Amino acid sequence: MDAETSVMSVQPNEPPSTPQQQNLLLSCNMCNEQFQSPRALPCLHTYCKTCLSSYIQTKLSELDTDSFPCPDCNEDTQPIDPSRPSTEWADGFPENFFLADMMALQTGKTDIVGEMVENNTSAATAISKITLKKSKRMSLSESDLLRNGADPMGIRQEIIVMKTEKVVQSPKKQTEDTAAPLPAKLPVLKQKPEENKVSDNFENGLNLLLLPLKYTFSAIIPGSELVSMLESALLMPEGFVLGIDGKNRHVKKFTLTGKLVGFLRLISEPSDITLLPEGEALLTLPQKCEMISLDPDNSLEITNRLQTPRKYMRLAAGQNERIAATNCVDNVWFVDILSYHGRVLYSIQRLCCGQPAGITVSPSSDIIITDCIERSVIAFHWNGSNNFLYKPESSESDESLKEPRGVCCDPNGRIYLADTKNDRIICLTYDGHAERILLDRADGLYRPSSIFISPDFLLLVTQEDGVVKIYKI
Repeated sequence: MDAETSVMSVQPNEPPSTPQQQNLLLSCNMCNEQFQSPRALPCLHTYCKTCLSSYIQTKLSELDTDSFPCPDCNEDTQPIDPSRPSTEWADGFPENFFLADMMALQTGKTDIVGEMVENNTSAATAISKITLKKSKRMSLSESDLLRNGADPMGIRQEIIVMKTEKVVQSPKKQTEDTAAPLPAKLPVLKQKPEENKVSDNFENGLNLLLLPLKYTFSAIIPGSELVSMLESALLMPEGFVLGIDGKNRHVKKFTLTGKLVGFLRLISEPSDITLLPEGEALLTLPQKCEMISLDPDNSLEITNRLQTPRKYMRLAAGQNERIAATNCVDNVWFVDILSYHGRVLYSIQRLCCGQPAGITVSPSSDIIITDCIERSVIAFHWNGSNNFLYKPESSESDESLKEPRGVCCDPNGRIYLADTKNDRIICLTYDGHAERILLDRADGLYRPSSIFISPDFLLLVTQEDGVVKIYKI
């Protein structure tokens, strides 16, 4: 067969599902009809939005509670937004995009059959007309399809390979034509060593300025949760990313390439996570006035719970089994120094109106905090005395801060700061002087939220669009 119109017939390992099985998969367990606006509960069971809304009203009137059991597994389910009236609770649950896409594919098959019956055309011609509406490059003809005797309509078990002339061969020929004269020009370049040396120095300097992006992935689980981001994340020594999703009350564990390998659902929204020297992760649940520690290597098992005297939003682990945690009331904030048992040892108060957004502990044991209202970075010694205040003037447009949030330190003491509204990562010296802009929107950075740097100088950045990026410094 000609390579330009080659088509491979695929024999599946298992028999294709019957129409009855497909209809059952796409049917709501409540009304036994095809899903209409499918909504997924936190347990991942899915129902029509109207069916779910009617069920919620019935259960609330029977049980007189602020929650309802899942119709299938009876898991107690809280509304996404309790402030909304119960008649709108079903609207708050995320749409199951997987089932919606499945139904769209099912509709596409129906369109193909309708085209065949209405115009008395073959399957190939029908597919050609349907796909041409989607993409001008996907028009097919009879010769583009290889029949399968088990599928007389010629639809189910075929993989269509596009013609390669325009897609591959032409660009390949253009590249070869462009590259052909280059060998003849190499001797000319070798005759100018001084210019080559300048070029090499420029390239070396450019490589120092541009951070290589090692990994990037989305931390959103499609179809099963609200679109959100990782408010805070860690790079574990074993090569995993451990992060918290406050909006969905989830703890997630990913490989560096973005494969989800661990998942924990919490009863309350986490707001920050830090790594203890012993290797455990510590989370704060401000609405419950609680901190929990978990084992990152053992299926995210919770190992301890601590009740706290205040609602701590940000926390960082220090030396000598001490924890620095921030609390803010009416824009007046302070830092509590706690023991590992949750007891407040002493407090450091910031005498100005602001909002702490990020906290870290430097190798020299300074407590470094970002303030997104005051637009500054402040460093305290553990005894409470000020070390430095970084607050560039707004007139200094290249250095001004718009929304400083995430902050971390590398093993050498350099400070890295996420300026969300400026779409940039800034590097400061250990004593609070601006060194350079490390990353910005020209590098593809979009509203960075939290940052973390590992001992081997991998910089993790989480963005507000749910994307995680890891750079090598």
